[in-house]
Order: sequence, then structure tokens, then C-alpha cells
Amino acid sequence: MKPPSGSRVSPELNKTQSAVSHQIRSLEELLGQYVFRRLGRTVELTDAGADLFETTVGTLNTLGNGINRLDFYTKPGSVVFNCPPAWARHWLLHRLPDLKTQRPELDPWIHTTESATDFDHSKADCAMWYGEGSWPGLNVEILCKNTVSPVCTAVYAAKFDSFKDPANLLEADLLHDECLDGGNTWFNETGLDRPAPVSGVNFSDPGQPPKVSGIG
Repeated sequence: MKPPSGSRVSPELNKTQSAVSHQIRSLEELLGQYVFRRLGRTVELTDAGADLFETTVGTLNTLGNGINRLDFYTKPGSVVFNCPPAWARHWLLHRLPDLKTQRPELDPWIHTTESATDFDHSKADCAMWYGEGSWPGLNVEILCKNTVSPVCTAVYAAKFDSFKDPANLLEADLLHDECLDGGNTWFNETGLDRPAPVSGVNFSDPGQPPKVSGIG
């Protein structure tokens, strides 16, 4: 790997050739080793210089990409939606075409995260979250309400007389959504005056339930 000669580099840097040579010497003194090998009137990178060159190019590319991304923060019409991944995947994304039809000037920016949004330290304009809507200091509008119901395949249901008796759920393999209350509300509504079983498979993302035969 051969770098451009000093006579070629100096015009690109808008510096004299002697100034470039001085900066190279200062860099080598700082690093405590040579980055160029002098061969008569030419130079080439040492192994250390080649390593530093690759690191520098990679760093500058990363910096350049980061600077280019800054344009998204100031583009007209940008609206940042914050929501959990499952909510974006199963609800918001399907409604974006209608949103663009009604408000063509908007450019949605969807930021997904599992943690609550801190509007004081976030670029988010609005957030969609599961909850009862009791968030002080925020304007809240209920978009929809959850309907909780156990589901399973017909083959699995046949093993429990199609769950005609809700108590049969106590013997089934349950799938637990960590975002909900473990099914306690549903059990109470059916007259089963006891906590829902904790045995079974747990999953944290309601959009990615396990592919197993059981109750959801």
C-alpha cells in the first residue's frame, strides 16, 4: 500500500510539502513509531501505518454517515412515533398508507423501544403504549382496548373437551405474555376464584409468541 507523494498530498490539504512532512513527524513522535518507510525519494506505509490507515478510513466513514443522518432530524414534516416493536408491526405499519393519504406532508419516523418514552429527553412527538392512560403531564387518547381470550389449535382443544369448563385451563400448557397480568383478570371473570397458573412458556414480545401447541 503506497500513499500519494508529498507533492500530491500538499495541494489537497492546502499546505506546503514541508508542513505535511512536519505533521507526519509530529504524528510519529506522538505514536512512538514510524508510520511511513522512506525509500529514497518515495515513501510507503509501515505495517503500523497501514493498520492506522484502515482505522482512520473506517472512523471517517462512520463519522460521515453519522453527519448525513443528521438531516433526518430537521427535514420538514418529520413526525417521530415511539411505540413497542409489536405495536408498530401489527398496528401502526398497516395504517401508514392511510395516514400519508390524509396528511401527505408528513414523513413518519417510527422509533421502536420496549422502555417508556421520556419526552423531556427524546425527539419523539407522540408515543403509543399499553396501559390505562394514567400518565401525568401528557395528553392521552385511548386508541383501542385489549380483549383477552385464550386460544389454541382445535387438536389441542380436543384433549380438554374443547375447554367447555374453564377449569380445564388449569391443566393446559399456558403461554404467558409478560406485558399482561398473567391471565388473572380473565380467570376472575370466568368465576375461577384463583390466580392463573404460572407454569408454561413466557414471552416478552406479544408480536412473537412461541410456535408451540398450547393456550395463548
